[in-house]
Amino acid sequence: MSIHLAIEKMRESGQEVIPVVNEGHLVGLLTEAGILRYVGDGASPNDAVSDYMSPTTPILNRNTGAEALRQLEATPILVVVDGHDVVCGLVAASNFVGTVPEKPRPPMVGGMATPFGVYLTNGAVMGGKKGWYLVTTGFFLIAIFLVGDFLTDLIGRYVPETTLWNTFLNIVPFLVMVLAFRIHPIAGYHAAEHQVVHAIERDEEITPEVVARMPRVHPRCGTNLAVAAAIFSALAFNPWFGNDRSAVFLGLFFTIMLWKPLGSLAQYWITTKKANAKQIASAIEAAKELLANYEVAPSRTPSPFQRIYTSGLLHVMAGSTAALLIAVLIGMLTGVVLVTF
Repeated sequence: MSIHLAIEKMRESGQEVIPVVNEGHLVGLLTEAGILRYVGDGASPNDAVSDYMSPTTPILNRNTGAEALRQLEATPILVVVDGHDVVCGLVAASNFVGTVPEKPRPPMVGGMATPFGVYLTNGAVMGGKKGWYLVTTGFFLIAIFLVGDFLTDLIGRYVPETTLWNTFLNIVPFLVMVLAFRIHPIAGYHAAEHQVVHAIERDEEITPEVVARMPRVHPRCGTNLAVAAAIFSALAFNPWFGNDRSAVFLGLFFTIMLWKPLGSLAQYWITTKKANAKQIASAIEAAKELLANYEVAPSRTPSPFQRIYTSGLLHVMAGSTAALLIAVLIGMLTGVVLVTF
């Protein structure tokens, strides 16, 4: 056979090598190294494949798997022949590795970190910390905001009205948020949530070792949306820009350009931190419950309301509202204004 036809056979088979036979009997092996010699020689594509084949030591089809593994230590693939040197097939080390049983998995998974563990959903089924745990997430987020706002107001009473101090006061809520996420376990649960979602969506085994090596930044994280809103607000409503229309276009441009890379940075350095064993275990528990529920009803299609409900947004809003109401009540009882509308 011409060398160019043999190369086409390799492409069609998807193999890195292809046996060369003469009258049905094995005479050699065409490998990538042989093709490299052909390319380097600048030879004719009509040259015989035998000019570029390599010698090979086949294995008989009656030999044991242990004997095949020993021979595979010296070559990436073996040609299997019968007692008459007629090719029966190829064997590689991967043939000795069992396959992992396939189980139905949702193609896309969402989730949320709570102060007490991980919640996961695909919109139809759920797993992990649900209900009141999700409410505490909303309560926690608003509490951070209120503390930052209160400290800004408190510090502002004792510092002069200068550009430098005003700039500092503007970043106080941000510094409070960073500190809160660095201290609180929710950042570790947030990382574990991302890691287990990566493992599910990549069809990985849900084990502590596998989940722990997954990235803790996820492209669909809500942090990205928060960063996008912050970029747009900072530019589109900046008083330094006199032309409102120009400010809006500028805000849109930089939001589109920067929201994902800056969102990833915010995830890595602020809203997540390295998950510990307990947090990884919570994520795995949520994943196993989600997958068990999904296996029962893999084709279940949720209604729009069910998607909203299972997303956890209603719970977060309830927790946020509760935090605001408590802040107002404290203000009424103590005279200390914690929130203004």
